[in-house]
Amino acid sequence: MAAIISQMAANKRLRQKGLSGLCVSSDKCVYSLPPFDRCFDPRVHNKYVRAMEQRRRIAEREQNRQGDEKKNCRLSIPVI
Repeated sequence: MAAIISQMAANKRLRQKGLSGLCVSSDKCVYSLPPFDRCFDPRVHNKYVRAMEQRRRIAEREQNRQGDEKKNCRLSIPVI
């Protein structure tokens, strides 16, 4: 634990002196990615997007089902 704290303190001193070397800001990426293939479709190839699409469809079906139940539900009011 003490070693971690001393490393953090040493790194802070280096940053304050400006001796940290090559500094990459947090809004920059150090990796360069090739462009996606033309046939890449996130709805097919990305598990997260597929799951979110499936959740959206299930919620939509549930809303439609509840709407249909409300339409089919009739209140029986006794006629006097």
